[in-house]
Amino acid sequence: MFIKLVQSNTSKHTQVYLVESYRDNGKIKHRTIKRYGVLQELQKDDPNVLSKLRAEALELTQEKEDNILSLIVDLNKSNDFSTVPLNIGSVYISKLINTLGLSPLIESLTQKDKFHYDLHDALSFLVMMRILSPGSKRAAHASKETLYRTYDLTLDDLYRSLDHFDTHKDAFIKHLDDHMIKHYQRDKTLVYYDVTNYYFESNQTSDLREVGPSKENSKHPIVSMGLFIDTNNYPITYDMFKGNTHDSKTLIPLLSKMKDELGFDRCIVVADKGINGGNNIKHILDHNHGYIFASKVRGASDKIIKIALDEKDYVAIGKDFKYKKVEFNRKVNHKDEIGKTKSFTVTENTVIFYSRNYDEKAKHERDKVLEKLSAYIDNPKQLKQKTKQGKFKYLKQVESNPETGEVINPSLALSIDDDKVQADSVLDGYYLIASSELDLTASEIIEKYRGLWQIEKSFRIIKSELEGRPIHVSTDEHIKGHFFICFMALLVSRILEKKLGGVYSIEAIQEGLKGMQVMEIEQDIFKIAKYSKVQKAIQDLMGGVIDKTYMKKEKLNKLLKEK
Repeated sequence: MFIKLVQSNTSKHTQVYLVESYRDNGKIKHRTIKRYGVLQELQKDDPNVLSKLRAEALELTQEKEDNILSLIVDLNKSNDFSTVPLNIGSVYISKLINTLGLSPLIESLTQKDKFHYDLHDALSFLVMMRILSPGSKRAAHASKETLYRTYDLTLDDLYRSLDHFDTHKDAFIKHLDDHMIKHYQRDKTLVYYDVTNYYFESNQTSDLREVGPSKENSKHPIVSMGLFIDTNNYPITYDMFKGNTHDSKTLIPLLSKMKDELGFDRCIVVADKGINGGNNIKHILDHNHGYIFASKVRGASDKIIKIALDEKDYVAIGKDFKYKKVEFNRKVNHKDEIGKTKSFTVTENTVIFYSRNYDEKAKHERDKVLEKLSAYIDNPKQLKQKTKQGKFKYLKQVESNPETGEVINPSLALSIDDDKVQADSVLDGYYLIASSELDLTASEIIEKYRGLWQIEKSFRIIKSELEGRPIHVSTDEHIKGHFFICFMALLVSRILEKKLGGVYSIEAIQEGLKGMQVMEIEQDIFKIAKYSKVQKAIQDLMGGVIDKTYMKKEKLNKLLKEK
């Protein structure tokens, strides 16, 4: 139906009609359904009446089409068509992946290889399933019939594709970085870095998977991931490291690769205290980069501790937070190529701050440690070969009974070292951020450092929403290929999050995409699920909201732009 305007031959008035098209012996004809009146008179009451009437006509057309399709369904209740829901959220993910322009790259990288499957399809499929229904590759393949679009991929195709993603990972990363610079104005002058690890369910080790210090305290072999993100929270690059690699040793190889392959002339690296070793600082400065690193005041030099505890020059923010900035010359130790320890002096812009929340948290955690240590005091033999590091530093051997002066066997008598407890307690709540950038203000350093929580959030997304583990593959090449898919899924999710204005969390977007369902209830006739706000926002962003109850396949394909 549509609105028809007819100019009168005898006056300047324009009549407004609601008209419907129909076919008569194959010819398209029109019939008037309703006359609204004179346009000029209608506009006196409502200047926007014409646009409203046209919207109403469109709504009536859609309602009539829905009723016709519904009638067809009612008349053919006994049919052989499946009512299994098909996911169309996968189409929107595929469309977004296509905007990354990876097809020409994949074609150029694999032109010498003989493929009987589409490697780009394999990439899109694995990334969309990592977002829609994260799990094993076998489970993803088993679920491919639940997608609106069909994928001609075998399970072996998916496993083989992981080898290619591992082989060509660096080329993919370079292409994606160029794309993000061109289309998303990526700023690489400030980057965030962190490391996490993923444990396996079995005890099998390899060149990549090794037993190491697990973030989840697992005793199984692990692999580590070092990740860089930019100031817009988009991942830049990553690498996988052996599970027994110390966090501090992951920065230099990945930063070097980023400078050489991604053209980072100079960047400021923001990282937590696990990365602020002397070797990393020297490498950063030697290669014309800068840094903003966190550190604990506890364990710092006596001079820093004295400055921290001196109330002079602090700027108070309310009652529970204060900070001060000092320019400080610090001696940094590092090891040369043959492992010999050397040192140099660096001038740092150091911000010391105190937080009452950190203070109370530290004291609460220490109280729990001291409570657990009482078990060793009551039964010293349980200590065995424990070192005096970590929580055990608060234990000391007792040489004599403090009341009687009686000599006690020091290997069998323990007590709490109150002096160490007091020394640590005084520094509770104090932290520092050291930067090579001497022209930054204290507030600028703090603000830049605060962005580091976004990389921790990215790791949580990979581990939780995208279920980076359990890792359902075993060879090192497949493990690396699996984490490439996780990296891609994180990038696509972040892009979609940003395109939607940051209104919805990635978890909400993921659930929205998962819930976009249609059902083919008659031949080429689909019933459309009702969509939520986030689902409508995704559809509107990627090609128009589907607001009908029933739709023919031809129109659905046109809206989805899928053939």
